[in-house]
Amino acid sequence: MSEQSIHFRHLILFYIRKKNIEEMRKEICDVYGEDAINKRTIQKWIKRFNSGDFNVENRKMKWQAKRDRR
Repeated sequence: MSEQSIHFRHLILFYIRKKNIEEMRKEICDVYGEDAINKRTIQKWIKRFNSGDFNVENRKMKWQAKRDRR
């Protein structure tokens, strides 16, 4: 996972109560380029943050967890 991805997640968390998805995407893409982040990614992270999970790291997929147990 890139440091930039983590940074974007912090920005989403910062903007979550102040801006809508389009405004968040515009602010991020104005600075980092048009393809920096898409609306679906922002939606996914907002849902996760709103559920109370504020961990900005990626979750392991089930198959990755099983592989790590070996």
